[in-house]
Amino acid sequence: MSDPHKLYNMPRADGVPPRWTAIAWYRTDAGLIDVEHCFEELDMLHMLIERGPDFYAIDRIEIRLTSNQEPNLTIEGSLAQ
Repeated sequence: MSDPHKLYNMPRADGVPPRWTAIAWYRTDAGLIDVEHCFEELDMLHMLIERGPDFYAIDRIEIRLTSNQEPNLTIEGSLAQ
């Protein structure tokens, strides 16, 4: 692993983004560092966070849908489908 703070967890074909990306910010003596996790299913995030760094040092986690097939879909639109 070349950069322990930027970890691509699910290999994909070239040009195919992961479904989800989460960035966890950890507190260190030198300030915050961010660790990126890319994954397919939300339940995978649990194991990625558990494997470290220590989750008690987490400042925050941001989760984003990165492979949005319907970028203009709203909650109301999804209920009408």
